Amino acid sequence: MSQPIATSFTLPNGTVLKNRLIKSAMSETLGTTDNRVTPVLAELYVTCPRNFGPLET
Repeated sequence: MSQPIATSFTLPNGTVLKNRLIKSAMSETLGTTDNRVTPVLAELYVTCPRNFGPLET
């Protein structure tokens, strides 16, 4: 049975995943040179899960 990864999926406990796309944590060049979070980077980590899927950290 083939299911597109962009479709919802229900786990055995009833939790529904919006899709099965996951953005993994990686080096983002949106931080400062001394590895501090910037407002742009913080917004990315708020917006991504809403529009794309979970973030794996």
